[in-house]
Amino acid sequence: MRETLPKGEILRSKNTIDLLFKSGISLEEKPIKMLYLLSENNTGIEVGFTVPKKCFKKAHQRNLLRRRMKEAFRKNKKHFLPHLQGKNIQLKMFLIYTSFQATDYKTIERKIIVLLQRLIKVI
Repeated sequence: MRETLPKGEILRSKNTIDLLFKSGISLEEKPIKMLYLLSENNTGIEVGFTVPKKCFKKAHQRNLLRRRMKEAFRKNKKHFLPHLQGKNIQLKMFLIYTSFQATDYKTIERKIIVLLQRLIKVI
């Protein structure tokens, strides 16, 4: 399986993002919070990433952390996707960086792996 994050898997719909924030289920592993919604109509995944301006004022800091989250998710989704495809579930997920301190890539990757494992148990 290729380790890619195609454009079709990036969450872009404003309505879906609003729905996630209103009625999404939350999991948190400091410094990352995950909001997700499951639906059973088809398989697939859509994921969004954000770092609040409240936490990091400078855009280059937000971009760096967002890139680290994307990379960690991209490299580890191959362990996660078979669980969705086996159960015919579509997942919409949003990852939010909540800390006021920047974290290295290894820590972010470890936290995203823990969140994905917890999500697998819920599914």
